[in-house]
Amino acid sequence: MTTPTHKTLIWLSVSAVLVGFFLPWAKVEARDPGFFKQLSSGMRRSLSSEGKFHSSARTSGSGWNPFTVADVPTQVNGFQVPMLANKRQVKLVQSLIALFTKNQDNIGLKSFVVYLLPGLAGLCGALLASGRMPRLGALGIAAICAAIVMTGAWKLLTVNPKKSLMVVQICSGLWLSLLAYVGLAAAAFSTFRRKAS
Repeated sequence: MTTPTHKTLIWLSVSAVLVGFFLPWAKVEARDPGFFKQLSSGMRRSLSSEGKFHSSARTSGSGWNPFTVADVPTQVNGFQVPMLANKRQVKLVQSLIALFTKNQDNIGLKSFVVYLLPGLAGLCGALLASGRMPRLGALGIAAICAAIVMTGAWKLLTVNPKKSLMVVQICSGLWLSLLAYVGLAAAAFSTFRRKAS
């Protein structure tokens, strides 16, 4: 049977994952001002029309004025990752996704994987809180949550951004989500132990 304290841990962890999903995951800064010159004129027009970049009007014979660091969206949360990636505003998102995968193919499709973070937390939380989770099922949930925490923490702590044009600064939202999965792993392991006794 699930105790009130146990249920509190479960739902606090699930809530923390959801809150972290909408908090900033990363702040992105341009390392090299020349980065902005690498944007194609087509992308510049596209981004400007969507209000992401604000440049001055065309001047005779000068084309678009150079962008500055202040013109770039400086942070992204989990909810925004697929939207930005699938609008092909990928310079910002690539730097974040590159922390977790070396292969940048189909980046728009891969970006939707981030939605599994809150979805899986909600599913695991509901199964654990039901009190009907079998012992091996609880152990499986504990293992999955622990694997997410260890993989995420390893990637974030060992990243080397020196070769990138963009410096990715990990923010509280991503760390909060990982910490919440620690809570879910602990709750699942507690369920496993309690059913063993």
